[in-house]
Amino acid sequence: MFHKYAKIAPLIVSLGFVSCDDPALVKKKGEQESEIARLTGELEIAEEKLKDLPEDRTEELLSATVVNKKLEAERQELLDEIEQIEMQETLLKEQFDTYKAKYSTEQLKPLDQ
Repeated sequence: MFHKYAKIAPLIVSLGFVSCDDPALVKKKGEQESEIARLTGELEIAEEKLKDLPEDRTEELLSATVVNKKLEAERQELLDEIEQIEMQETLLKEQFDTYKAKYSTEQLKPLDQ
């Protein structure tokens, strides 16, 4: 049974002789524990900040952007249509003024005379 552990026995014995109370190792362990505590605190703060973030509204923003573009296009079409109607109104007024000038009542003679 001892033969199974014969290869690792020297390692176990040497670990037994190495003291864990080595001041350099104790200091390093303390520094690492302090660093772990600091990082754990920072992690908790970061997690708390993440909880306070508003929900992601990217989808709503994209949807609103699409609707906005459609409405802007529709608005522009209506503005163009208004411009065309105003141009048509101006043309019809000019034609009507020409018609009135051509067929004014002064130029017409009464039929009963």
